[in-house]
Amino acid sequence: MNDSNLKVSIIMLAYNHGKFIEQAIQSILEQNVDFNYELLIGEDCSADNTREIAERYQAMYPKVIKVIKHDKNIGARRNENILLRKCVGQYIAMLEGDDYWIYCNKLQRQVEFLDTHPEYIGVAHNVKAVGARGEKLPRRLAGFPWEKEHIYTKQNALNFEIIGHVSGWMHRNIWKMLPKKELKMIERCKVNGDQKMSVILGLKGDVYFFEDVWSVYRRRFDSNTWSARFRYKNMFLFYYEKTVEMKNLLKDCYGINIDIDKKLLEYLYHALQLWKQKPTFENTTILVTMLRKKDLKKRRVLQCFWKMRQERT
Repeated sequence: MNDSNLKVSIIMLAYNHGKFIEQAIQSILEQNVDFNYELLIGEDCSADNTREIAERYQAMYPKVIKVIKHDKNIGARRNENILLRKCVGQYIAMLEGDDYWIYCNKLQRQVEFLDTHPEYIGVAHNVKAVGARGEKLPRRLAGFPWEKEHIYTKQNALNFEIIGHVSGWMHRNIWKMLPKKELKMIERCKVNGDQKMSVILGLKGDVYFFEDVWSVYRRRFDSNTWSARFRYKNMFLFYYEKTVEMKNLLKDCYGINIDIDKKLLEYLYHALQLWKQKPTFENTTILVTMLRKKDLKKRRVLQCFWKMRQERT
């Protein structure tokens, strides 16, 4: 297939997705489209049969599927960076190896929208959350709430808001046009891919969000997944540090200075509340680490303590 004829590049991060990746790949192959696309699978040295399944599908669809194999586990961020650099399509869509699409015209509808609306840099839609076995999850565990049709703008980006779950995204391939310096700065930033890419895309243009539900997001709490970490771990130091890193990226890369004190105070306040409820070694260590950081002025930290004191009286 001639690379110049590729309309969409689909990237799939795959790590220990042996139980799910076949469903993910099949949901792509079942798309009704009138254009050429490629599926790039970044297989991150899984301990199960993920690579075997991916290679089997590559042998069946050699003109469509390319498996990028890593000899050692490099992590989701580096895996994603490598895949994005390899994308040659006009547009990029994303689907992780344990999620899947449920609407066979999803790609076609999104491509038609972007083709006819050059003023938008991307499109997205709602997702449905299920558990590891495909079971329906209660609303409190859904992760991404259902949203009405809207436009994600630069202001959303500067608030560090996420466009939506990545399985619903399609955006113009800006990565092959970015200056090398900008691309390297983005890649070095260790903020989670969905938040970092949301902000970058939002700075480049608006994203149109459909209220339709066209994909399924699998939340697994039985292993060392992001979902498990966010549910069971104290993540406030993580949020704090990534907010600071995102601010630094905007300043160093784009010359944009934003005030993140309110966000940092919120994370500190919640860390204090959690420590008050559960003064464990982990929560104490996280709180002390946050208090030692110099991103917030001492008077702002004192305001946080005063707010907690007022709530107790």
